Amino acid sequence: FTQGFCKGFFKMSISAYRTQIFNDHNQYRARHQAQPLRLDESLNSSAQAYAQQLAYNDAGIPHSDYAGKFGENLYYCTGMSPLNASHQWYNEESLYDYNVADFNWKTGHFTQMVWRATTSIGVGIAQSSSGRRFVVAHYAKPGNQTGQFALNVLPPSGNGAVVSTTDPSPNSNTMCSLSAAAAGQRSIRTHDNQYVRAWRGPAGDREWYADKAGHCKECEHWYIEDHYGKVVLKAYCSEGKFLRAHPNGTVDFADKPQGWEMWTPVKNCDGSLSFQSHHGTWLSAHRADGIVCTMPHNLSCEHFWLESW
Repeated sequence: FTQGFCKGFFKMSISAYRTQIFNDHNQYRARHQAQPLRLDESLNSSAQAYAQQLAYNDAGIPHSDYAGKFGENLYYCTGMSPLNASHQWYNEESLYDYNVADFNWKTGHFTQMVWRATTSIGVGIAQSSSGRRFVVAHYAKPGNQTGQFALNVLPPSGNGAVVSTTDPSPNSNTMCSLSAAAAGQRSIRTHDNQYVRAWRGPAGDREWYADKAGHCKECEHWYIEDHYGKVVLKAYCSEGKFLRAHPNGTVDFADKPQGWEMWTPVKNCDGSLSFQSHHGTWLSAHRADGIVCTMPHNLSCEHFWLESW
């Protein structure tokens, strides 16, 4: 086990990451008319202890035994900044139904972040020996209480500054500028130097599907369109076909861009981009058969490089 505060693993100290994640929370909370949180040392301690336990085990992110005593949000990644945690949790806002105003496992991180009755937060960050980075946030009073969502999770009012999701550097980008930068005529190169392809097979199968190819020709060309912080991926060789993510992890094509065809680009530390679906999963070149899918994590198979054509 290697602790995340060891020199060389992170660009900033644990304290600096903690402060930035704390500030990001309060900027997001301001959008939803929630009072600023207070950074609590006892919550910092419990969150840090659990982050180090997760890094030591290096086997996913099960909730701690503290669940119920206070709120808990968990995040892990490889090759990305810990500062992405706050943004990824908040990204669930697009899935939250303010008319229903109830708990949903797809939006629980977001609702805890902006829960108005929550007053304090603690943050822990650690890195495993394999390079996975774990972020734990503990909250008091705990959010996501049955019957209290309408009072505690208010629609965004437009207040709150844009939150940075990358380590401070001269080349840092906000999420909205990422979508604008990604837009254009692109080929999408995978971690193993193949290209995402829109394909019907050599015999022209009935249904289009997305897979990988070892070359970059017309079927590997895409139009990426900017939708103000999100993008849609439109196949060049199949007019009007937009890449769509399903909740079960499959990917196919739709005739027009709606919710399931929207992807949020995230900049990784290695210079690649990852694309998060409407369902919170990640576009992936993970499958051995080459078929493109989505995965619940963002590791190397979920990293892509865009090339102009």
